[in-house]
Amino acid sequence: MKKVLFTAVSLCTAAVAASAPAVAASAAEGPYYPDIYDAPLTFEALSDYAVGEGNSFAFADGKEILYLKNEDLTRYSFDSDISALDYSDGVFYYSLKGDERVYSLPGNQLSNYVMPDFSKDIIVDNLQYFYNAANGALTLLYRDGTSGESTVVLEGCTRIKKYNGTLYVIEDNSLMELEGESRTAVEIVYSNYDLLTKIPAGDIPQKLGEYETYGQAVKTVNIAEGATATKIDLNEPLSGVFGVSDPRKSTVTFPSGGQALLLAEAGSLRVIADGQNCYIIDAGQATDLAELPLTPVKQGTTATVNADEYCYALPYLCNATRSERLAPAEVVEVLYSAKASDAPVLAHDFYIIKNSKGEYGYVAAEFISDLNYPPIDEDGASNIADPSPDYSDNVRTVVLVLVVVALVLIAVGYITFVVTGKHRKVKKNADGQVDVTKEQEREERDKQE
Repeated sequence: MKKVLFTAVSLCTAAVAASAPAVAASAAEGPYYPDIYDAPLTFEALSDYAVGEGNSFAFADGKEILYLKNEDLTRYSFDSDISALDYSDGVFYYSLKGDERVYSLPGNQLSNYVMPDFSKDIIVDNLQYFYNAANGALTLLYRDGTSGESTVVLEGCTRIKKYNGTLYVIEDNSLMELEGESRTAVEIVYSNYDLLTKIPAGDIPQKLGEYETYGQAVKTVNIAEGATATKIDLNEPLSGVFGVSDPRKSTVTFPSGGQALLLAEAGSLRVIADGQNCYIIDAGQATDLAELPLTPVKQGTTATVNADEYCYALPYLCNATRSERLAPAEVVEVLYSAKASDAPVLAHDFYIIKNSKGEYGYVAAEFISDLNYPPIDEDGASNIADPSPDYSDNVRTVVLVLVVVALVLIAVGYITFVVTGKHRKVKKNADGQVDVTKEQEREERDKQE
């Protein structure tokens, strides 16, 4: 069986319906991330087709055209049935019943292209394919008579065409390759992103909001190279399913893998967070569990809540992980810290705290302030690792001692001067000048004494 692979957004409800039994079987085992690739494309009423280059197709299915090109499946709806499809020189064309005009795809532009007469015979080597004039049945004529019969009716086959050297027909609502009278189904597969619109959530919503489930020992996972995941918004309410409104745009691949925070898991589905973004992913693509590094904080450390905030069951801020409301200025006990510098999967620095009710949870570091470390342990050692000790009190003491010593020295000098000093009156002559001779005689007499 020939397979033509597409990666495309599915707009065909028939394809979704065809996949329903497999989905139901998987759902019975718990939440799962669906295999969106290699989903078979099926039709309600396939009436025509055109085969282009590079695995591109157009199919007429009732009043709709399913157009596949460059990994996308686009659906065009009309008020009338499609009368013909064709491909020529890199362009797809179509016409509608009751309208002789021809349009191009994509874009639905009016064209001057003329649709060929698809009822004409097709001759390939010694084989001639034609529609029987009596009953309209597609018939094969062996022109050289090598077969036991000169003609063979190709039961159930319609709309024979030749593209890129290959013959095709429609049989049993499917596209078939035709060689001689043998037919081989062309399996058209694509990426059915519609399967991601309603993924069962199981008990994941409850787990996301309970600190006891995952918060006590938060894990990280390694994302496999080339893994596929779908971004979700955990601020939106979860009503039993993960609703992804635009799965085509929300689904991403990780070419080089990566690391993420494990938020919750159930069945074969895991919810992970990579910084600010949150994804759902198959458990087999997010493995190698490791514990998030947590650093213990000194016992008895407290902090003050900055404003009306919440604590969270996990170190990821969203409505789904909210646990308890914290009052402004509430004093909480700080138990552990988790730094984004140690774990790049975190969007913030976090603390694990215990509130006044004895409940545990995570808060972003910016939610609290005034961390109050216990000053002294029972053995007298300081709990606070102070990288720049304050010596201001010691300096003031030294200065005060120096001042006191200086004052004492000044006092002692003064007393010594008073006790030992000799005070004299200097005699002056009649002119008011000092009598040098008399003074010298007095000094000489003092020396002799």
